[in-house]
Amino acid sequence: MGRHPETMNAGLCLQILSPAPGQTVAAGSELIVRVQVALACGCPAGAGGRYDYRRFQVRAALLGPNGVERGFALAPGRGAGELTGRVGVELAGEHLLVVEGYDPESGFAGRGKRGFRAR
Repeated sequence: MGRHPETMNAGLCLQILSPAPGQTVAAGSELIVRVQVALACGCPAGAGGRYDYRRFQVRAALLGPNGVERGFALAPGRGAGELTGRVGVELAGEHLLVVEGYDPESGFAGRGKRGFRAR
């Protein structure tokens, strides 16, 4: 995952909704990733508002059991502040999903991580 400018401030909460904690997925399948973006104060990041999540720079990556990191895109989802994406889970073993977000206007940034197993 990339680095943000030194001016970044904690302020974004990237809550990973899917995969769920402790979820096991089938190796060779496609994983649907859902992330809820909000401000750390609890305020939602809404479309068209001061903190419009659609302008945030959000990066997602899956780190597999072989140590290879694969980035993939997230797009606005159905709900307010929701981003979704899909990534293939090719190998069995422990995986780590990392999502980073940055708002270039406010300098707010955040990171979410979720481990899961593929069999």
